[in-house]
Amino acid sequence: MERAILLMTNSVRSPATAKSYFRYMTHFKDFCNYSDFDVMADKGRQDPKAFQIQVEDFVMDLKARLNPNSVPTCVYPIFSFCEANDIFLNSKKIKKMFPAFVKKSGREAYTTEQIASMARVATEYKNIALVYFLASTGVRIGALPSLTIGDLHEIKNCYAVTVYADTIEEYVTFLNPEAKQALDSYFAYRQAKGEIFSKNTPVFRAKFRVKSQKVEKTTESALSTLILKLTRKAGLRNPMFKKDGRFLIQQAHGFRKRFITILKSNPSIPIAYAERMAGHKMYSDDSGNRITLDESYLRPKLEKLFSFYEMAIPELTIDQTNRLQLENELQQQKIIENETLRKRVSELEAKYSQLELEKKQQEQAQVQTEVARLELEKQSANDREAKESKLHKDKQLQRLDERSEEHTSELQSLRHLVCRLLLEKK
Repeated sequence: MERAILLMTNSVRSPATAKSYFRYMTHFKDFCNYSDFDVMADKGRQDPKAFQIQVEDFVMDLKARLNPNSVPTCVYPIFSFCEANDIFLNSKKIKKMFPAFVKKSGREAYTTEQIASMARVATEYKNIALVYFLASTGVRIGALPSLTIGDLHEIKNCYAVTVYADTIEEYVTFLNPEAKQALDSYFAYRQAKGEIFSKNTPVFRAKFRVKSQKVEKTTESALSTLILKLTRKAGLRNPMFKKDGRFLIQQAHGFRKRFITILKSNPSIPIAYAERMAGHKMYSDDSGNRITLDESYLRPKLEKLFSFYEMAIPELTIDQTNRLQLENELQQQKIIENETLRKRVSELEAKYSQLELEKKQQEQAQVQTEVARLELEKQSANDREAKESKLHKDKQLQRLDERSEEHTSELQSLRHLVCRLLLEKK
């Protein structure tokens, strides 16, 4: 690869962005008939005015062919190329040539029936697994090539999928039962043909060749081509349905839009958890405010995250038979749960009645004890009062006796006095 393009790709942090920039720069190189990127860089440094005109012509050509919203995407790589190779370019003038943005098309999501039609026309294990995988997890198609067997972890009858493992973009989503079954069938087919699996084995490998020992991971463009073929075969890519040069449903992103819509439309799933399973780091609330998900605090356990995902499994399920079976299982589970709850309520009511009875009996015993205590206190008070009354009476009688004795003594003294006086008188 030429040094000029290497300087540009190395100035871009994301490998995916670097790959995209390389593709757009190739279009520009071919448009200007340059033999290679080094020649282009030399020309730009030697004659910047001529290079400026070529970029302007390229922008005008893009405006004539592409959706207005796509033009800047194709031109920004040229700005990056010029910065990396010390080429002067009047980027401000170029930006003024950009067309006005128009209302975006391609915002619609695939319906369940549309995805089911893709699954019906898919004849290979890989294609079937791919359709169900995208519908069940909502991952970006660009994340699939880097997925390995080590990124899958079984949980109940599903798979937990670690996307962008060991990067700052890492997050976890899930594969529902029907998608897990399709993926397991794809794995079984590969193993039956002699492929040996390890934790580093790609989930989706490049075109499978029987008896081939070399296993290579697939590419985003290869997977996008598979989806394109399936949509055309299912009759979902009719040019008559285009608006402003674009389809109402994006080819691969339509799966993701459906996934996010289903999760965020479920009132039982908190928006923050739905966004987490979609790999979003921020979202807009009902008032339009941008809210950032703080990974330092919102780090739910896998089981808790899966409990919310389970609530969306019925709607995420594609096959009608699987959906009806799942709904029947959920209905039976709900009946069992209701019956268990009813029994539990009955047990609690009986226990409550027993506790109430015991409490009432205990209260009655306490009342009786209190009455007996009060009766005893009353009797004690009466006895004490009677005793005090008797003592009082005894004291009164004693005082009367003492006074009587005093009176008797006084009378005796008076008699003696009278007798003595009478004797003296004689």
